[in-house]
Amino acid sequence: MPELASRAHLTTIGPVVDQALAESGVALNELEAIAVTAGPGLVGALLVGVMYGKTLAWRLGVPLVGVHHLEGHLFAPTLEGEVTPPFVALLVSGGHTLLLDVPAWGEYRLLGTTRDDAAGEAFDKVGTLLGLEYPGGPIIERLAREGDPRRFKFPRPMLREAEQPGPDRFTFSFSGLKTAVLRAVQQSPSLEADRPHLARGFQDAALDVLVGKAAAAVEALDRPLLVLGGGVACNGELVARMRRRLGQDVRVAVASNRLNTDNAAMIGAAGPVPAPARRRQRPRPRAPRRPTFPRPRPHHPSDRTPDMNVYPFALHLGPVELTGYGIMMMVGFLVGGWLITLELRRRGFYEEYASDITVAAVVGGVIGAKVWYWVLNGGPLFSRGGLVWYGGFVGGALAVLLNSLRLRVPVRWTMQLCAPALAAAYALGRIGCFIVNDDYGRPTDLPWAVKFPQGLPPSTAERMQTMFGIPVPPGTDPGTVLAVHPTQLYEVTIMLAAFLVLWRLRLQQRATGWLFSVYLVWAGAERFVIEIFRAKDDRFFGPFTLAQVVSVGLIVIGVGLMARLAKGEELPPGPYLTKTATA
Repeated sequence: MPELASRAHLTTIGPVVDQALAESGVALNELEAIAVTAGPGLVGALLVGVMYGKTLAWRLGVPLVGVHHLEGHLFAPTLEGEVTPPFVALLVSGGHTLLLDVPAWGEYRLLGTTRDDAAGEAFDKVGTLLGLEYPGGPIIERLAREGDPRRFKFPRPMLREAEQPGPDRFTFSFSGLKTAVLRAVQQSPSLEADRPHLARGFQDAALDVLVGKAAAAVEALDRPLLVLGGGVACNGELVARMRRRLGQDVRVAVASNRLNTDNAAMIGAAGPVPAPARRRQRPRPRAPRRPTFPRPRPHHPSDRTPDMNVYPFALHLGPVELTGYGIMMMVGFLVGGWLITLELRRRGFYEEYASDITVAAVVGGVIGAKVWYWVLNGGPLFSRGGLVWYGGFVGGALAVLLNSLRLRVPVRWTMQLCAPALAAAYALGRIGCFIVNDDYGRPTDLPWAVKFPQGLPPSTAERMQTMFGIPVPPGTDPGTVLAVHPTQLYEVTIMLAAFLVLWRLRLQQRATGWLFSVYLVWAGAERFVIEIFRAKDDRFFGPFTLAQVVSVGLIVIGVGLMARLAKGEELPPGPYLTKTATA
């Protein structure tokens, strides 16, 4: 409600300014100008900001600069990197959808806008139709990852107009798309089951229009750069599709999520740039002029942590999408099977058993992961997403053991053969987790720390605190992407070391299955230590996480198995493994 918004602005603007100055280390009397949003927006809220800015500028004797809200979104990417005109800009938010040509800062040519709903407004309204919380955009993006793109095909409004010159070439319309979703919802036999598919169908249609129109503008004007701004630019799929469509020849500049949504930093970045229509006032005419104030630094002044940003990796082969995790899991299975083959060959055993183990692990892993996901989330069993590592590991292990019993191969021999392969495959799989940003760790300022601005989940202060209970520095903005321990890479390093040790130990004369006991101890200790950097505080023996409790169990089982087999001998391999030897 506008009145409540105005009152909230009035009570918080002072403390917010004080906190910003304190965190930046800049004193009030060091300011050389005041930039303030002059519109568009809620009149009452804007009035609070403008009057506060006028009063502050009068008190300090510095210029007051009024900035257009949408111009501010153009400058958001400049806070994190170099952005130089000429370029095409696509500004998409809850209230606006604009295509602009920017030949120079302060010179803006409107190419097209929306006839009805803005893109962000359409996302929020569709979210309401699907029974989602407000705002609907982030939830729709998350649901769409699990949806089947073939289940619902919605229209792409006015997309054909982008293919040839005309008055509507760069015009948008989303009301028809919203109506199409409404009809699909009304006709759905089960909204609960269809919700991710509806979200996927809607998002695909909306993003196709945004990407198609923006790409047409870039090609028509031959611009080397596209700037994405506004709240909808937080949609990672939009950014990914735009980069794929424009290729290597056109750079896509987009700010991190905390700067895409409405914020004061982008208004401050736009303030120093002259614009013909911008109003500059000096509330106290006789006050001495200050020197021209500099452009903001490329990086946020309070951001003192390492700046290695990591973005998701995905390979698209027509309608098939392979993520970095999927690719590395396939590599892990192949490498594991190859290592088992080498060991079987060294011992003169039947090498085809490596294929039996690999196939059983893949089939059992997929089934186990899907069932695990279904049990935990209650979603559709055969949805697009939903692979869970724990379920995959349990399912794969059971399938390999059952196959071992079926072929009458002693279980201890299967354990012995799989130990080094498991360590190598685990390390490769964790590389896959890292390159799709499925990581989170405690905030740190170490030189090798990383940031995950996108992915599952992005390492924002709010998500880390609410979802995982990870402490963040006091006063941190909830949308801030924090530098964290790259725990997946820690695991890769530790498990590669485990593989090298196990690969060496396999040459020793030990009881069959002893090697697997070493793997259990190492894997349990690895997971216990990693949790220190992932979800716990700095205390080594503080309250245990669930993963650490399981890790202790693995260590106990491994130590017990190691003690039992310490003085044992090799077990006869059975007829299946010795086929080649007896032939």
